[in-house]
Amino acid sequence: MKELLPPVNDLWCFLVQIILIATALLIFLFVARKVSKRKDLIRSKISEIKDHLSFNDKWEDIIEWGVGKETYIKISKTIINEDTWYEVTVQLDHIFTCKCPTIERAAEFADIYENTIFSFYRKYGWPSWHSPAKL
Repeated sequence: MKELLPPVNDLWCFLVQIILIATALLIFLFVARKVSKRKDLIRSKISEIKDHLSFNDKWEDIIEWGVGKETYIKISKTIINEDTWYEVTVQLDHIFTCKCPTIERAAEFADIYENTIFSFYRKYGWPSWHSPAKL
């Protein structure tokens, strides 16, 4: 461990270095935990979507995350140039939509759009309270 740390002249410098290393390690562990949870969430959605779309043309989910706050998510099959694509729609006060060539990518975009709606709400508040200029 001596080669990782510069020479220490006094105890204060040594303690600051230990605190910085511990902080960096905690940040790394926090980010790694968040990423692993996100991957598990996406994998669970993908398996659910694949199972449902094998029998139906669309998969729908409604996530209630507060009083009167629901996010509507839909992934439906669509044909583009004789290929099967998947249309993703995520809706609260506004609608995010796109078309994806695979179920995996569709689930990823649904998760991204869902997280975008939550982060907009946390940062700006309820969307219908703001004018477009404030957003």
